[in-house]
Amino acid sequence: MEEQIIALYCLLDDYILSIGYKDWPNTKLSTAEMMLINLV
Repeated sequence: MEEQIIALYCLLDDYILSIGYKDWPNTKLSTAEMMLINLV
């Protein structure tokens, strides 16, 4: 299960980078982390 969560995080992070989205500099969690929390 842990490996699947890590793989999903990597996919989300790669997707966010590919569309050119950038997080605000003062955020505590990345967008990929927030999306992962909502999915898991």
